[in-house]
Amino acid sequence: NPTGSEVEKALDHALYRVKAAGKIAAIYAVSGARAAELSAKGFHMVSIGSDISLLRAGAHAALAAARA
Repeated sequence: NPTGSEVEKALDHALYRVKAAGKIAAIYAVSGARAAELSAKGFHMVSIGSDISLLRAGAHAALAAARA
């Protein structure tokens, strides 16, 4: 479970260690909602989605518009 308590604890630990080392904390998020959660948690850079998921979403939206 990517949002389970064990994962959240590991993320908190990693974020603490990265910030303590004076580094920028970056992470990948599978959705905009998850990106907002991770940003609020304190991550400096959050990648939202993958190129494939964004291309797929755009293709579905274009196809829906063409069929309307």
